Amino acid sequence: MKKVALLLILIFVMSPAVFSQIFLDAAETDWANIPVAIQAPDNTPGSYPADVKAAVNDIVDVKEVKAVIENDILYTQIKFWGGPAWPNSAVIEDQSGVMKVRHRGYYHLGIDLDNDATTGVNMFFYEAHYTPAGFLNSLNDPSIVIDPVGAEAAIMWGCDYEWTPVDGSEEPVVKYISYEWYDWSQNNWEIDDDRTLMIAGVEVDDPDTTDARAWVGIKTLAGSEVDVFKDDSTSTFFAGSGWGFDFIEIGMDLRPFMAYFGDANFIPGAVFGITPMIETPIDDWAVDVTTRGEVTYPGPALQRPIVFDGLENDWNDIPVAIDAPDNTPGSYPADVKAAVNDIVDVKQVKAMIEDDVLYTQLKFWGGPVWPNNAVIEDQSGVMKVRHRGYYHLGIDLDNDATTGVNMFYYEAHYTPAGFLNSLNDPNIVIDPVGAEAAIMWGCDYEWTPVDGSEEPVVKYIAYEWYDWSQNNWEIDDDRTLAIAAVEAPYPDTDKAMMWYGDMLIAGSEVDLYKDDSTSIFFAGSAFGYDFLELGMDLDPFIAYFGQELFTPGAVFGITPMIETPIDDWAVDVTTRGEVAYPGAAVTRSFIMDAKDFDWTNIPVAIDAPDNTPGSYPADVKAAVNDIVDIKQVKAVVENDVLYTQFIFWAGPAWPNNAVIEDQSGVMKVRHRGYYHLGIDLDNDATTGVNMFFYEAHYTPAGFLNSLNDPSIVIDPVGAEAAVMWGCDYEWTPVDGSEEPVVKYIAYEWYDWSQNNWEIDDDRTLAIAGVEITNPDTSKARKYDGYLTIAGSEVEAFMNDSTSMFYVGHGWGYDFLELAMDLEPLMVFFGTDNFQPGSVWGIAPMIETPIDDWAVEVTTRGEVEYTTVTGVNDREMVAEKFELFNNYPNPFNPTTTIKFTTPKASKVNVAIYNMLGQKVRTLVDRTVSAGNHTIAWNGTDDMGNMLSSGVYLYRLESQFGIKVKKMTLIK
Repeated sequence: MKKVALLLILIFVMSPAVFSQIFLDAAETDWANIPVAIQAPDNTPGSYPADVKAAVNDIVDVKEVKAVIENDILYTQIKFWGGPAWPNSAVIEDQSGVMKVRHRGYYHLGIDLDNDATTGVNMFFYEAHYTPAGFLNSLNDPSIVIDPVGAEAAIMWGCDYEWTPVDGSEEPVVKYISYEWYDWSQNNWEIDDDRTLMIAGVEVDDPDTTDARAWVGIKTLAGSEVDVFKDDSTSTFFAGSGWGFDFIEIGMDLRPFMAYFGDANFIPGAVFGITPMIETPIDDWAVDVTTRGEVTYPGPALQRPIVFDGLENDWNDIPVAIDAPDNTPGSYPADVKAAVNDIVDVKQVKAMIEDDVLYTQLKFWGGPVWPNNAVIEDQSGVMKVRHRGYYHLGIDLDNDATTGVNMFYYEAHYTPAGFLNSLNDPNIVIDPVGAEAAIMWGCDYEWTPVDGSEEPVVKYIAYEWYDWSQNNWEIDDDRTLAIAAVEAPYPDTDKAMMWYGDMLIAGSEVDLYKDDSTSIFFAGSAFGYDFLELGMDLDPFIAYFGQELFTPGAVFGITPMIETPIDDWAVDVTTRGEVAYPGAAVTRSFIMDAKDFDWTNIPVAIDAPDNTPGSYPADVKAAVNDIVDIKQVKAVVENDVLYTQFIFWAGPAWPNNAVIEDQSGVMKVRHRGYYHLGIDLDNDATTGVNMFFYEAHYTPAGFLNSLNDPSIVIDPVGAEAAVMWGCDYEWTPVDGSEEPVVKYIAYEWYDWSQNNWEIDDDRTLAIAGVEITNPDTSKARKYDGYLTIAGSEVEAFMNDSTSMFYVGHGWGYDFLELAMDLEPLMVFFGTDNFQPGSVWGIAPMIETPIDDWAVEVTTRGEVEYTTVTGVNDREMVAEKFELFNNYPNPFNPTTTIKFTTPKASKVNVAIYNMLGQKVRTLVDRTVSAGNHTIAWNGTDDMGNMLSSGVYLYRLESQFGIKVKKMTLIK
């Protein structure tokens, strides 16, 4: 049995709290594409009068400032004219005949939250008296303009060292490293009154020179001068920094400002003014202040359902997946090697999945669970202790306990429940988990004296993703593979108790990630008194095992396995539990969840009358069943997806009992219906389909409108296009004696431009259609995901079997919400009408067998096409031309390829063998701007299966050529 975690590559790369592409690593590569916000002149001596108190030491004179906000973290890079910028040798003086040096400085960034330079701090005094640019600006030098920043707020990194001899005979000692958030709104530096308030402050524990050069973490509030946080000892904030040769990069949480100033200025697209202010003892505390720059607030951070804080309140509503017995001594024979220390014996397990992160709470019979005093021994007469442990969760991805790891050995030999189960005790049943995969949190400390005379030292904190599929623990062969591993940066005792963030991959034992140094995965953990909460990204498993196991509604078996040196590495394993996979990561503002709270603020586009019997003549073939009669329609476009909500006059709207009839003496029912939305792409009702026949003959409103009823006006929609959700069930007995069977669930995109329903000629063309594989009643009620094209009647997609489009729907009591990718319409009709601000006419058309296929059509409404994306969207509209790594890789037989293009363009995606011969063309057509996903099943253009080996996939468009490798295995 492997008793150590994968030996990881110790990484110097830092990771912020949530989903950042900026790493506080003292390297500049991740800043390359961030534009310069501020350029400042070089304060060379002689460029200003002597009475200007400007700093003339280039290592504290600002040259450039870059800034970006990601997930409520403000990242700033302040670059200096000289270097090395830290340690800064801020003061050197003769102390009793010994030349000593001290490193000290405060690196602020003032922030103008309301983007109004007339409010907030007046920095004129510093601008004019402490910088040459400011001085010349104060003299109205036309070549120098310093705009006042008007900062209400500021962040600061500060550090102070003790005095040490210049000759290096003593090691430098760091007094403190702090990160602070300030209220500058009442300050007036023209008179230097310094009316600043520290909103919040955190400090690095036991700081040293390494921490002063680079540190990142989540720290508990250490102090405050404002009411919001004055008595707060529990709030935690992210902060970090890294020193390069001539720059500092700082990342600081914006939540203290949100709590103190309110959310009014933190809206997507808000612009904040910024300016740095650098204070050091160099040149008698001369202050370097630059002109004003700007940074945009993109929107709020992804809100996670579980906060890694060592508290249980967010677990209250999560059901228990596993209850485990207490392994008290005496409850099993002595030859059962069960763990008997309650701080590592599992009591309960809870689990949930959201946004492709698996959250788990492992609760134990005792506590405190960590540090765990895993081993205590006498070392040369000194009693020493070591904290060490590995907390796994085995995952049965295919929900089949006969596949995956056989855990019988541990179940029967290391837990009393397993032992009794192996004796066929009828009271104890442990179902084998059959885990293909596992996640793990592992931590190891150095040995320290039990008497507490030395501070504990953490060796590493690791998160790992494992392939357990080939393992057989009945014979303890340990055929496990580490798919991926990450480490918490700069591990310390605080991070061992609580850490979360996106981290770069640090190691792997599989081909998929073996040479990968760029993949980023989320992981986090926190210990309470008697529990561990653990969150880990599912992306490594999705890429390695394949997307087909990760379908909405899939159920995974789970079981924990806890290993610590307590009891000679006795292993605690429980019985099996389950967790449901709800679907792919939520990336949109509108969630196909059969709930309508996300529609609350969307205005009604169409109000339709109630088609009650008697409100129209009998010869009008109007639908009279309120569960298919439209009451209202809402619609919105986001990230090239059209979201529509059809609200009906009554419910339950699905299943719709579309037809009930006597079949050979048995009353049977069938659910069937087609729910269209006609779209007038050119906003011209005189073009496109003439819906007058249906409007006048199948709806009372249309009938009355045709009689020139002044109270009823139905504007023809003139739809060129339409989208549709359709579903059909088999016949089943009304008495419920048989389960309903779903025949198909389809989504389709139509060309209606040539149709004329006045004569009902039905000249429609299916541009594209997709279907749900293995449809069932659950998917008929709700579905969300990407589907491969299944059919087409138009040239653009007729021979296309690889394009994938996003679709989704959800049935509430009296409404249907529908999500449809707009790409098929963009490719077919072109992008002229898909410009920001374009307005489309819309009208629903509902067809069901209810009332002999009476068709429900309403008056016209409108929706605006916009490129605005959801605030939590990780699938943002593409801003560049990019080809991504296929997944899974290696693959058998299907893999998925994703690419992005910044504008609509002709694209070719093709597969080549290693001889350079093209074997398959996947895409050769015009595609819309944005993200695109296609599938390849390992066949050539003739449909023949290709042999195992390495293949190239090539993306070509007007923006360039991209090529990557992939491996087909059989």
